[in-house]
Amino acid sequence: MPSDRKYLNQGTHAYAHIGRMVQQEMEAQKISGAEMARRMGVTGPTMAAYLKRPSIQAGILWKLGLALEYNFFAEMAQQFPAEMSKKVTAPLQLKLDEKDLRIADLEKEIAIYKNVISGFK
Repeated sequence: MPSDRKYLNQGTHAYAHIGRMVQQEMEAQKISGAEMARRMGVTGPTMAAYLKRPSIQAGILWKLGLALEYNFFAEMAQQFPAEMSKKVTAPLQLKLDEKDLRIADLEKEIAIYKNVISGFK
């Protein structure tokens, strides 16, 4: 049944039903809906509603992941098309390289200060 909400339409690349993904992890860990609701600090009906949702707000998914000690975001990232992985990691790698260069510069600066300080002794 097509949804009136465009983001719920699967389109070319189908996405995982988030509620089912959470429910599968709960079953794998043998955690009941009542226990999960307690961990989340929500009512049983609210927890049941989360498990029925094909899409969940990132903040809710974050809290579900913390309650289960499971990274749903990493699981979803693995489901992206393979050709996208290169596009996602390139900016992250650039940031890491910039940090490495900054750390190297700071280490050089520390070495200079150490030499200056040792000259005063």
